[in-house]
Formats: sequence, structure tokens, C-alpha cells
Amino acid sequence: MKVEPAYLERARNSGRYFPLVAVEDGRVWGFAEGTIQFHPTRGEILRIRSVYGPDKALRPFLAMFRQYAARLNLAAVYVSSTPHNPQLCTAARSMKFERIEGDVGMRRKDAKIQPTVVPDVIVRSMPAGEYLGIRRTFLGFVSKGPYVSNEFEVRLHVDSGLFFPMVATVDGQIAAYAELALIHAGPASCPVGRIERVVVDVPHRGRNISRSLVGELVRKAVVLGCAHVDLQVAKDNVPATKTYEALGFVRTDEILYWLDMRSSG
Repeated sequence: MKVEPAYLERARNSGRYFPLVAVEDGRVWGFAEGTIQFHPTRGEILRIRSVYGPDKALRPFLAMFRQYAARLNLAAVYVSSTPHNPQLCTAARSMKFERIEGDVGMRRKDAKIQPTVVPDVIVRSMPAGEYLGIRRTFLGFVSKGPYVSNEFEVRLHVDSGLFFPMVATVDGQIAAYAELALIHAGPASCPVGRIERVVVDVPHRGRNISRSLVGELVRKAVVLGCAHVDLQVAKDNVPATKTYEALGFVRTDEILYWLDMRSSG
């Protein structure tokens, strides 16, 4: 079985979307796709989605995406699976992908939500210059790695229309932060929104600020035509889970693996 690019004109031109097919005896038996995304603590990554096909195609799919990531000098490769696809989990582990423990996936499809208004709280977009400075705020203490500090890279992604950092402020000071990234699952399909790094400063917790902030990001995703919105939450973070469920998110049982390209050689 051979894995090769699915040559879609718009995919070739985008430089950010990589569809693959698994072919044998002149027939297509499998499909997978990868999209370049901006990760705030790692830089550009390749996220693999929609992996379908026989077991013998899974490792070749992952190997091809790893080659793309190496060629493009990307920071990491991410692949998600479910408990119903143990073969993909096995293939990822056999290729040195590490499971991201402690998180569960959640997804929201219903686009209609009521705004949550919190007195004295303003939710707004964060421009690139301000985003570059947030590593000096409380956000730096909860980061799982160093913030991307290359000014050109940050401005490129904030200005691309694919990455939207947003903050909630109280008396002009940042009280909470979250971000929305657009993931194009295909050159002709609706984008998917992914909310990440929802952080509320300790003095401001318990005031529904995260609900207001995440709700605003969901509305932003709806305006941008997203088919649904995904996020990850720690298993033991009960308050955050309740907040997301109140906004219409449900658990997806997603299992996430990642390969650090900077340490894999």
C-alpha cells in the first residue's frame, strides 16, 4: 500500500493543508489530512485529522506527515484519535508520539448562545504587539513552555485571519486570556474553531469571566463560519468543565498524541 499526496489544486496553492490518500491496486483505500497551525508556546505545528483507512496505512500516513513537518521545520506534529480507533493509537505510540495525559476533548455544534454580561468586565481582541508582551503577565506562570517571542511570526499569525487572541479586562488590567484558531479541514469545507489556553487570573476567578470570554470566542467562530468549535480541558478541572458544558460543549473522548520535532531528530 502506497501513501501519496491527494493533488487538490487549492490544497497545493494554500501551502497549509496537506491531504493524503492510501492507494493499492489502483484503488484509494484511505485518507488523511494535516493542517499547519500556530501554537502559542511552540510555534508552527502540523495537526493531523480525519485519518481513515486500513491498519497498514496508518504508520505510512504518520510517516509522511512527519516528513512534511521536518521539511517545513515545524515544531511538532499532533494527531488525535478516539477509544474506538485503538489501531491509530498503537501506530502513534510505535512512532514515538507521546500521549498528552490528563486532558479530555469537548466540542460544541449549536451556534446559538446568549451573551454572558459580567459587570465591569470588557472582552476585547488582543493586537499583536500586546500579545507579544503577555509572557510578562500572570500567563507566563501557567505556560507549558516558553512563549513564541519572534515578533514577525506572531504578527504574521495574528494578522492572518486564522488566529485570534482575546482578553477580558477589569479596570484596564488583564483578568483573563483565551484564543481561537481556525482549522480548515479541507480546501472546500467549513473551518473548525479551536479554543485554547483559557486562563483566568486568581483574583478574578468565580465571577463568570471565563464564560463571558469563551462565549465571545464561540460567537467569533460562528461569524467566521466554523462548523463546530473544539477545546481541551483537564480532567480534574471541574469548574472549567461546568463552564464549557453551560456553553453547550459536550465531551468527545478525543485522545491526543504529539511528536516533538525539535527533539526527535
